[in-house]
Amino acid sequence: MSIKDDLIKRGIVQKGHFKLSSGFHSNVYINKDSIYLHPDLYERVVDEITDLIVAKVSKQELEAVIGLEKGSMPLAGPAAIMVDRPFMYADKKGKAFTFRKSYSENIAGKAVIIIEDIITTGKSLSKAIKAIRDLKGKVTAIFCIWNRNKHLKKISGVNIYSLIDERVDYWKKSVCLLCKKNIRYTKIK
Repeated sequence: MSIKDDLIKRGIVQKGHFKLSSGFHSNVYINKDSIYLHPDLYERVVDEITDLIVAKVSKQELEAVIGLEKGSMPLAGPAAIMVDRPFMYADKKGKAFTFRKSYSENIAGKAVIIIEDIITTGKSLSKAIKAIRDLKGKVTAIFCIWNRNKHLKKISGVNIYSLIDERVDYWKKSVCLLCKKNIRYTKIK
């Protein structure tokens, strides 16, 4: 069974009317936090992301693994262990990402990858890439479970590799057909 089919079978991919954390509306929500409630699925996702990392980046391009605060940390930490590289994470401060001093010192001059859970617009990743570059680190690749915007192949010049690369529509509230039909939405935090 494909990873996508497994997510659907377990109810992680939900249909309805949702206001995503990005502010956009969608008729599909991928409840990635529910993955961690299924140890076998969690292990499978980490294994498949790790396999993708090994297939797409060389050891020279992978000196550390970066996760973004909360969302991707449960994926990035275990993947870092699997590829035998240090794990660090970016803290979100307002609309920007920052790194603790000990992490900042270990990013400078290093080739790093970022692991994200779900990509919708790529705005958070752009901010994380900027923070890493500001520290003189080099982001060599981005890995994720699901790229909801299959036309988005790079962010800030960095290649995206995903387990699932399939568009899931999303809209601004002003053009949301579900809102126009007065269908209530579930707000995702």
